Amino acid sequence: MFDWLTPNPVDGPRLRMLAAVLEGYRFTFRYAGKTLWLTLLPALCLTGIHFALFGFAPPSDDPEAALSVAMASLGEFPALILFITMAVVAWQRRILLGPEFAKMRFGRRELRMLVTLLLLGLMIALGNVAAMTLVETIAGIVGEVENDMMVDITIVVINFATAYVTGRLYFMLPPRAMDRKLSVGEAWDMSAGYGMKLTAVIVLAGFPLTVLSQFVSQVTMAALQNGAIPLLVGSTLLGYFLFMFSILVEAAALTICYAALGGVGEILEARGFETAQEPELVPA
Repeated sequence: MFDWLTPNPVDGPRLRMLAAVLEGYRFTFRYAGKTLWLTLLPALCLTGIHFALFGFAPPSDDPEAALSVAMASLGEFPALILFITMAVVAWQRRILLGPEFAKMRFGRRELRMLVTLLLLGLMIALGNVAAMTLVETIAGIVGEVENDMMVDITIVVINFATAYVTGRLYFMLPPRAMDRKLSVGEAWDMSAGYGMKLTAVIVLAGFPLTVLSQFVSQVTMAALQNGAIPLLVGSTLLGYFLFMFSILVEAAALTICYAALGGVGEILEARGFETAQEPELVPA
């Protein structure tokens, strides 16, 4: 089921993961105007929502304050998932169908994508919770050192498994952006034999931006603790910008993989072509 040792099916198309990652970055930088629109606008809105919910002061250690922070986080989530959905749909349509289709809005198409993203997120979250519960259960039997080591190993495994499942099931998303449908089983079958390479695409595409985001996060925490409001606002905005930018890069790389591994027919059909010709977006 988990095709760990089969990087490419013998009778299937080749997937060059490094080429897909580089093309994801190239495409995102090449269309800088659209990229800026799909990242900066959500980042500005999310920054405003963040400070409206959390304020500019560091949270206190009191239980009531912790509860307030938790409630604010829940309040921020709908806006976050909404902007992710609108940006992903607009970006996928730009890649698959052309520049005139890259409109960031919320309608039935985006609602269908939102439901799909929430279901995928729920599946992954339940798997993560189950894994952590198992670890905590086992940890009650072993000592503290082994417990810490087990938790660290489990976090790495969970992150890897999340990337694997995301890569395999991502193929559900591009068809929905083109008003078509691909089931969970069909997406899983379509990506069969490429699981490790799709995982590597996600890791390689996201790693540079993750490192940069971690640095920005440290700056944000320092600014929050020291009351440096201008720096706090700027670093928070940059953090959201990098987050949205990373989503576009990974979406571009994985959408290119989708096209290379069998999505060409649906793309051509959505574009109105009847003959089997390759669209320009397929680099792998």
